Amino acid sequence: MFEHLKGWFLERRRRKKLRLRDNEEGGEGDKVKVDGIFERARITALSAALAGTGAAWITTPIDVVKTRIMLAAGEEAKNRDSNANSLHNHATSRTTPGTTSRQTALFLTKQILKTEGIQGMFRGALLRSLWTAFGSGLYLGCYEGGRHYLEDRRRDRDEGGDVVMERERDWKGVKVGIGKSRSQGDVVRKSAWQD
Repeated sequence: MFEHLKGWFLERRRRKKLRLRDNEEGGEGDKVKVDGIFERARITALSAALAGTGAAWITTPIDVVKTRIMLAAGEEAKNRDSNANSLHNHATSRTTPGTTSRQTALFLTKQILKTEGIQGMFRGALLRSLWTAFGSGLYLGCYEGGRHYLEDRRRDRDEGGDVVMERERDWKGVKVGIGKSRSQGDVVRKSAWQD
């Protein structure tokens, strides 16, 4: 869903930029790319927020059941600890053989639907969706913006020739070895492997 939304928003933005450029120039142009760092980050953040909202809403019933199972297990452990302190409670609280006090997911789902209805299964869905939209949008938007920023810096540096090494470099002139440093003015001896 995220990739589909991102592709749709990028294509929509590209068409809008192409339409604006064609209106200014008065003719058909080449393919226009959406390449602004903040523009890409904003599109990615919006796509992630929408996809995250949908995913959080759909999975809320599973989270409700999981939370209820965890709460029941915590209550069971607390009751077991308090019953262990009392000899009378410990002797009278035994369950019959073959029964367990743990609740299964299916049993809890049926119980929630019976007592609270479908609204009980989606309890907290709005808050969960909003939180997921904020978190997903912020995380993936910052990631995409940072990735494009670093790619642009690398591309600019590569085109400028600052870091890229020449293909046909003469390595015989490179001074490597043991001795005083170049900053001290002396020539550094070559290592045996350089010869």
